[in-house]
Amino acid sequence: MLFGLVQSAGEKLGLAEHRRGEGPAAHRARAVGRRPKLAREAELCYATVAMVTDYDCWHPDHDAVTVQDVIKVLTTNVEQAKRLVARLARDFPREHEPCPIGSDRALDHAIITAPDARDPKLVAKLDAVAGRVLR
Repeated sequence: MLFGLVQSAGEKLGLAEHRRGEGPAAHRARAVGRRPKLAREAELCYATVAMVTDYDCWHPDHDAVTVQDVIKVLTTNVEQAKRLVARLARDFPREHEPCPIGSDRALDHAIITAPDARDPKLVAKLDAVAGRVLR
């Protein structure tokens, strides 16, 4: 669901979209570390939006670039990302269907500590991310 909303917002803004990265850093873009895991633990859907700054280090059809070239593209990317997030926020439905992969219910069976054995201070601290299942 989220990927489709991000893709639609990008299309409405005329932003180019590629579903798979290419080049030496693409595998790092797909495995962005702990962020997807932490998002799932907070019952949040997660989508990565990556923007290219240059191709010179790996693409045989591109010449070398300068730092100024990279900064110019990076600045454009920042503005495009701001527009994308604003469009996504505007278009995001207030009411929506459940997440098809269950991210919005990931904690349903994750907490096994009996309610009377939970530390109230810790429960209060976790309210923002786990309040639904801790109350």
